[in-house]
Amino acid sequence: MRRFVPALALLAAVALSTPAIAGSKAFASTSDYKKDSEMKGYLNLKFKTYETMFETPKGTDCDWVMRAPEFNLADLRNVGSVTYYAGGLSAAGSGNPYLDLALMQNFYGNGLATAFESAVMSLGIQTVKPNAQKADDPSKADQARLASLKTKLDADLTGMDLEVEKALFDEDKGKVGVSEAVKFANARKEERTAKITARIAELEAKIAATKPVSANPEDQSGFSLILYLMDSGISAGSYFSPVATNSTTAEFILLKDGKPMLAGRHCAVSAMFGSSTQKCGQKLATAFNIK
Repeated sequence: MRRFVPALALLAAVALSTPAIAGSKAFASTSDYKKDSEMKGYLNLKFKTYETMFETPKGTDCDWVMRAPEFNLADLRNVGSVTYYAGGLSAAGSGNPYLDLALMQNFYGNGLATAFESAVMSLGIQTVKPNAQKADDPSKADQARLASLKTKLDADLTGMDLEVEKALFDEDKGKVGVSEAVKFANARKEERTAKITARIAELEAKIAATKPVSANPEDQSGFSLILYLMDSGISAGSYFSPVATNSTTAEFILLKDGKPMLAGRHCAVSAMFGSSTQKCGQKLATAFNIK
């Protein structure tokens, strides 16, 4: 038996010197992910973060975490603020950030949005709610003025403008003759056209500036933090597990200029009247401490 001792000692040394491969399993490879019934966050699907969302990485208590190489918690604390969105049970949310936040916070007994935000802010990260969306259409008055100017640019003079121009032409004709009067008339027309064209350009610029910015977080510059509630439910217990439980599954994704920096998914369970929503929000936030 003695001859095996060096071999065993070598194996033990190798085992101790080789770091545990924490998070070697990706969520995309799990049976849960492959279930059509398993809800998944729209942006995590879009950016395929599930493929590199590994199981409970070092430094976190979050079930699954994806981290981009560029992610740095210290930098995030210094950016000023992160725009915080929250969505309801719908994977893509309603598209209206205020409505999504209201729905999230008004679920019966569900404080996930508040718990997650509080936990994130306790890490030194400042959050702000998204600004109200602008109107879908620019000013109707500006649109009407623009249409009128374009019509005026293409049309001949009418009404009083036409009468004034006729009077000026007749006056010039009597002073300098027909040919010079025509030149003066053409010069006035070019001047009118230049003024109308300049006004059209001004209005078009104004309208372009008031076009609505996309409400999608992935289209925004800077940092955006998006939280999704995947599932929330209560189990009354069974013969094998008579204690009633409540569970909450949620996800988040952190974007910088529309690119994923960090993402996480967690399912929390509490017995009886414990708050799985609060626990889920707090555990999700530990993803920011990933090593």
